[in-house]
Amino acid sequence: MASNVDHIIFLHGRGARRNDDAWLRDGLDPLLQLLDRSVIPSTIEVHRPFFGDLIEPDSDRKARDAQYPAPLHVPFGDELEALREGYELRRRELLKARGRRPPHGARGQLLDRIPGNQAAAVLIRQRMPDVARYVSSHAARRAVMQRLHAELPQQGRIVLFGHSLGSVVALDYLHFLPRDIYVERLVTLGSPLAFRPLRRQLMGQGYNWPWANLGGWINLYDPEDFVTGGEPLEPIFRREVVDVQVDNGKKDVHRSRHYLSHGTLVRMVGPLISEERTTPLPADADAELVDSVLIRALGRRIEAETPTGSERRKKMGKARGFTEDALLEGIQRGRDVRSLAYSIPDVGAWLGSDVARIERLLALFFADPFAPFVTENRSHEQREGIRALGLELGVKPQHIRHLIRAVGDARASHDERDWKSLARTAGIVAIAIAAPFAVPGIGAMAGLSGAAAITHGLAVVGGTVGGGMMAGVGVLGAVSAGGAAFAARQVQSLSTDELVAELVRLQAAAVLEKRLSVGTGGRDSRRALIALNQELKLLAKRHRQVEGQSSKVAASIDEKRVLVKRSLTWVNERFDRADANREL
Repeated sequence: MASNVDHIIFLHGRGARRNDDAWLRDGLDPLLQLLDRSVIPSTIEVHRPFFGDLIEPDSDRKARDAQYPAPLHVPFGDELEALREGYELRRRELLKARGRRPPHGARGQLLDRIPGNQAAAVLIRQRMPDVARYVSSHAARRAVMQRLHAELPQQGRIVLFGHSLGSVVALDYLHFLPRDIYVERLVTLGSPLAFRPLRRQLMGQGYNWPWANLGGWINLYDPEDFVTGGEPLEPIFRREVVDVQVDNGKKDVHRSRHYLSHGTLVRMVGPLISEERTTPLPADADAELVDSVLIRALGRRIEAETPTGSERRKKMGKARGFTEDALLEGIQRGRDVRSLAYSIPDVGAWLGSDVARIERLLALFFADPFAPFVTENRSHEQREGIRALGLELGVKPQHIRHLIRAVGDARASHDERDWKSLARTAGIVAIAIAAPFAVPGIGAMAGLSGAAAITHGLAVVGGTVGGGMMAGVGVLGAVSAGGAAFAARQVQSLSTDELVAELVRLQAAAVLEKRLSVGTGGRDSRRALIALNQELKLLAKRHRQVEGQSSKVAASIDEKRVLVKRSLTWVNERFDRADANREL
């Protein structure tokens, strides 16, 4: 394999030991394999220089004769501005790969609890004494930089990881970067650089930022990690860094292996340090195979977004083999299918248009790749898994944002419900069920097909209306096919949660059509809701005529009709608002 980098350098954090490669063995390698990438190949040299002995309290004697290396030369004037513009273009690509912007101080806001710079400086000395010694001792800094230059390569392309104290050392190393080194990616993990007193001592009056020698800087932080102050770095290093907020669980949140075990990191760094372990999608691929590949891929991305060490992630790992085996058994049918590790970009090309890819993502929002083994999936993990998969499929980031917002808003309109995946059944692998209606746009989708569509019987209203996503038309899909009366009868058998999930899918699809200007602009979804509402009203009336005014069946239908009317009102409000904004 011709890798994109020649070297990986890991600058250790506080309390590290010599020759400890657990960060690689326990952190990166398992995650790379989880997301269908190879472990770090032997063609890449891995370096883990140890410098903890140079920062100990009695280390000044060792560093007495050490000298700083020559700082990296940075041009001035127009040439410097051109380099900054080039770096900004590379940074924008990282922003696209990251997805959503982390909220400022979303969970921790730990720095807000520290009154003043003086108190923060005392806190650094007490809780992070090695960091405090490093930034305050020029002798220690000279010795560390001298050792790094002696032990690390002087040329080539590198990925530089810095954990905790190592992130501070990494910033110093960039200042003294060898001229023939190009840092493809700087990755800081659990960095204390949000503390102003620390930055003041470290950076002094200025800093040579290697605009021409750096591909981009990614900073991973957990708002509950005390060392980070609970804060991102983008508000401080506005032109340099891209923040990635992670959840490391509740135990040992500062450990490097937890930071290295997040799917976003592999998306942003994986292509540089590993090889994709997928095979091209077969020429005879059909919707059945494509949907199974997508379900398997979504499950792995949800697992990668789940906090490291959590019980849910452990259960997901155990359940993965069972669910993937079931998918394989379902799609073989005389075909030699040994793996579902097919190229996701190939799947995106197979789907064709952006609309077709969004259709799949909307169905996947209601999928449960781990059922029935894991029943406590969280919407955040599902959402981030969808975001990651959408980017790999080639969906535009703004369209993914529209999709996530549409589903979130639609769910919020039924926010008193206890959200459960419709896909959770007595089957082995449960997949998204039905889509709303059959029109040329977003609504053309119904649910996942073939082996992937192991769904509850009531989600299938009979027959195949089309290929691919239309192979399992749901209750609301029958409305647009002219079967409103039949769909109304099926609603009787749905639980309230199941009906709400169908309605949410319909509402989200309608909004997406309107926002993306595809299909019929959501008009068919309104027609479907109106028709279903009328048929439910008529069905309840007939039950009362036969069974009397106290009919329990009629009362149950009325309760479900309230949900349909709520969805119709919600869609009307969104469309009226959009039309008013367009007129303005």
